[in-house]
Amino acid sequence: MRAVHLAERPAALVSMWRRMVLFVGGMFIILGATEGYLALVEPDTIETSSFNARHATPYVEFYSKPNFTGRSIITNDAGFRYGPLPVEKPVGELRVFFLASSVGFRGKANETTIAGYMESLLAAQRNGSKRHVRVINASGTSFTSTQSLVLLVTKILKYQPDVLVVFHGPESLLYPSVYENRPGYPFNFRVRERIQNRTATADDGVNSIVAILNQFRLTRHFHPNLARNVRQAAIAQHNYVTTFHSLEEYDPYIDTIVDDVARMVRIAAAYDCRTMIAIPPWQSAALLPGAVERLAERVQDQANRYAGATRYIDTRQMTNELSTRRLWQADGVHWNDDGNRLIATYLAESLEETGWLERAP
Repeated sequence: MRAVHLAERPAALVSMWRRMVLFVGGMFIILGATEGYLALVEPDTIETSSFNARHATPYVEFYSKPNFTGRSIITNDAGFRYGPLPVEKPVGELRVFFLASSVGFRGKANETTIAGYMESLLAAQRNGSKRHVRVINASGTSFTSTQSLVLLVTKILKYQPDVLVVFHGPESLLYPSVYENRPGYPFNFRVRERIQNRTATADDGVNSIVAILNQFRLTRHFHPNLARNVRQAAIAQHNYVTTFHSLEEYDPYIDTIVDDVARMVRIAAAYDCRTMIAIPPWQSAALLPGAVERLAERVQDQANRYAGATRYIDTRQMTNELSTRRLWQADGVHWNDDGNRLIATYLAESLEETGWLERAP
């Protein structure tokens, strides 16, 4: 009996190895097929995970690259997330410039950003009108209100805007806790100011295993921010941040936002341009309760000082509607394209109610 058992052992081992090879081979075939499928149905997500759409820009520090195409993001020669835009404004055309941080820049396509939806909604509402309304998305990823102010002066005014939509606020209260605690400074400014450039490059802080895994769409499908999270953790140790314990500690940052808004309103008015101001909805627990409300009250008070030249739009009720419809993303800061459409509808209707679009260009 023992002799028979020993004789059968090699055959059993061969059978076991054959099954293992078939199993491993089958797994590779399944993973390969899944990778191929994702390559067909999902866009490449590497482009914006390392902020490849941005580049160093005078005065504003960084902005979208001109004529960039990637992951359905298309910018024109000015870096706006918009199609071709001549500097000279044709007769009968109204130009609305949308200024915001990533909440305004985000969208699966240019047409599904808040500005993109606003343009299509205004076109539908004004069907038959001789005036063509453009809504140009001049938002910048990670932008502060100060950067939008500088962008207005250095880039936007030459395009003869008729209306500004300023959609800023909570992000500038968040940055001090995670990036840079000096009021008005752009995100990660200290990294670029104090640390060697290699610290903030796309590959620094990402170990080789993460780098390899991040090359596969299958990894990016289930963990889209894998490399970015690891990289940010490495960079975060160099940031200059603060912890808030009371609402009064937000005041220096609120002062900066209020001052930026006031400057934008005055500069725009000098060029016969009106300003609509709205505070983006906010759900994230990253800010102390009441911080956004404190900001909104101050901004509204400032807007009221410039009656006729500006209009404050209260969007706080949008927070609950975004929650009810489950449109928030996990960070509680951003929302999906349906959220963009919801907010765009409210802003477009509010803009129509001002009567500003009836003015002759």
